[in-house]
Amino acid sequence: MRKRHWKNRKNRRCPDCGRIIYYTRKDTFDRAIGNNSVCK
Repeated sequence: MRKRHWKNRKNRRCPDCGRIIYYTRKDTFDRAIGNNSVCK
């Protein structure tokens, strides 16, 4: 089961462009990173 709380949950730095993205849910962030739809 995934942890309910995780560090830096609202500001995640994009590995491609280094832009700080704001997400409230880790699964949403991981899905966006997987789809490469955060910076493009």
